[in-house]
This record gives sequence, structure tokens and C-alpha cells, in this order.
Amino acid sequence: MIPEILLNIAFAESKITPGTIIQLLEKKTFRSTEKVPPLKAGDVADPHKHTNKTELYLPLMGAGSLKVQFNGTGPIHTFAPNPNVIANLDLTKIGAKTGGDKVPTLVYDGKEYRPETPDGNIINMSLEDGGVAQFIVVKPGDIHDFVNTGISPASVYALTLGFAQDTTKSIDGDFITHQFNKNASF
Repeated sequence: MIPEILLNIAFAESKITPGTIIQLLEKKTFRSTEKVPPLKAGDVADPHKHTNKTELYLPLMGAGSLKVQFNGTGPIHTFAPNPNVIANLDLTKIGAKTGGDKVPTLVYDGKEYRPETPDGNIINMSLEDGGVAQFIVVKPGDIHDFVNTGISPASVYALTLGFAQDTTKSIDGDFITHQFNKNASF
């Protein structure tokens, strides 16, 4: 629990790709603080980047989003949960890794999924029901924040997989507080 930014994290190491951390993120709302309004968005904001850690984000549900400024420059992209994607993901069958070419790879149920291009920011994983789960690739240097924009006390959830871009280096403590580029647009 990280109360100052209203974030709860449940995590475990992947059985499929040891060294990869699987996280279920729960971001609460301003209303769940029981503080007297008005609160500012900055009160629970947490924009940050990593130096070696790559993360694959799958927004699951709720009135929130993942905001990413790729390479720390340019526009800020917003990715919201898709309410039409209902998946029965078995977390004992999921993992992620970086190959020798440093392209992130999602592993699920013995299959590997990669972005359409080596510099791509989306990994599409086919689901059993015919749908597609879109994982957002957040690479080292990408400024990002998982935010809850809801006005009710309901939480927003995401599944993330975190792993080393350079497998010779650790991801322990790989967190740098940062701000979105002030000239960026949403």
C-alpha cells in the first residue's frame, strides 16, 4: 500500500519467466480518501520513469487510464480500459521478457507476442473469446502515470508485468520521480 498516492499493489514473480514481476494495481479515487474536497490531481499523481525496467500494462477496469509520454518527449498518450475485453487470464501462465534484440515479448500459455514493429508501443494478445487484449509497452525513459479520474469511490485496476530491458542489470529500486514535459499536449 502506498497511501500518499492512493495505490495498492499485489505482486508475485512469474513462474513462466523468472525475474518478471506480475502486479495487480489498484488506484483509488479522491473520494476514497475521506478528506474534505477539493483535492488537486497532483495530490495523488505519481508520474515517473525507469532506467532499466520495461513494463507491459493492461488496463483492466474502472474510470481511469495510463498516461504515457514515450521517450519523455512529445504528446502524452492516454490508454483506458476496454470494457469489451473480458478475459479469463491465468496468471500462472503469463510472463514477459526481453530478447537479445531488446524487443519486449509477452508470453502466455506457451505463445509469444511482440509489438508489430521493434519500436512499437502495443502488444496485441489474442483471447480465447476472439477478442484482443492490448498491452501497452512502457520502456525505460517513458514517463508514465496510472491515474483514477472517477468521481465515485470506485477503484481503477491494471495488470502489469515488469522486467529488465538489460538482463545483466537489476530492476530493484528502479523508480525515478519525474514530471511530464510541460510542453506536452494530451
